[in-house]
This record gives sequence, structure tokens and C-alpha cells, in this order.
Amino acid sequence: MNHYASCKLNEGKTLDAFALAQTAVSLARSAFPSDFKEGNHQIPGGFVENRPFLRCLYQLMIAQACINEFLAAITTGFQMLDYDFEDRMGARLELPRYLLKQGFYQKAVELFEDERFEDTFHSANYLYPLALLGAGKEDEAGVAIGDCLSKPRIAKYLLNPHLPEPEPEKPFFGIVSGSDLEGFYYAHQYRSMWEAVPEALAMLRAQAREAEAQNWPAYFRSE
Repeated sequence: MNHYASCKLNEGKTLDAFALAQTAVSLARSAFPSDFKEGNHQIPGGFVENRPFLRCLYQLMIAQACINEFLAAITTGFQMLDYDFEDRMGARLELPRYLLKQGFYQKAVELFEDERFEDTFHSANYLYPLALLGAGKEDEAGVAIGDCLSKPRIAKYLLNPHLPEPEPEKPFFGIVSGSDLEGFYYAHQYRSMWEAVPEALAMLRAQAREAEAQNWPAYFRSE
């Protein structure tokens, strides 16, 4: 069921994907003991044994977001964090988008600052300054933007939305960290949220000048 949900998402049939993903999770949960209580009990076994169920939850979260059920997607995402304390499915990389769309800025800040996930948000760090600004923490947001610029090519495409999509490498084995394609991909995902906060874009533009002067290197650390 989960595989079919993924196929339907790829076909753009989001309602079908949601129905299949929801069914997959419901079937999995039907195997839980009758006295199982989420938040109080944990699934026995390790990650390998539970990965099929966690993948179903992850697919459900994505499907919920695709049909704009962001509150439901947030609930599912945090359930995943409760089930898998290390979040090996990567729910934390998707949750900030949903939290920001709902205006849950402080909740997003708390997620970014969770000690469990320190230095593991990778490109999703570009949403941390937006969460901080939404929570009224402008000084901290400035620091966070500086940290984001370790991957300046995301800023390159955020600040220059009319740049064409870069050609993928050949042979193509996926998006490479620090590449132009990565910059374009994440800028496309995050652009609407950044453009909704002109102050954030102005701060990014000011701090990105040195990286721009160096022609947007793959990785960057200001002196």
C-alpha cells in the first residue's frame, strides 16, 4: 500500500496517494496491542524491524502536506520523532516547512534547537532564520543566516529567481551536496517562504555579498 501511495504521488494523484498512505498506516497500527498508547509506549524492536511502519508514516506525512493538510502532517511528523528518537527517516527535514506555513514559529525554533538533531538539518537550515524572525529573534536570525551561507548556492538561487535551472551532471547519480542543482532545488522549495519575509531576503542579500563576489563557491566560510 505504501509503495502504491508513492507511485500515485509521482503521478500527481495526491488524493489517491493520501488514501493509500492512510490505509497503509491504519493496517500497520491494527497489529499493535489493544492497550498500546502513543506517547506512553514504544514499538519493540529496532529500526530495521520498524522501518516499514516508519516509512508508511513518512509517506502519510508527505501525502498530507500535498493536499494542504499541514496540521495533520505536523502531527504525523512529530509522531515519527516519538517512535524513532534518532529520526532516521528524516521527518525533521520536512517539519519546519509545515510549521512555518502554519505560523508555528517558536515550535519550529524548538525543533531546530533540539539537542538530538544538532548539526543535522543540512539544507533545511535555510528555514531556521525564518523561524527565528517569526519568533521575534532578529539577532539570532542574522547569525543563522551566516550559518546557512556555508552552502551559498541555495542563496544564489533564492536571490536570483530568474536564473535558469542548471543541467544535471552526467551520469546523474542524484543531487550532489554543494552543487548548483542542489541550490536550485532547495531555493525552489523555500522561495515562497523567503519571499513572504522581505526582511529575511534583505538580510540574506547583505550577508551573501562576499560569497557572490567569489562567484558562489560550493562551500563558503566568511573570514
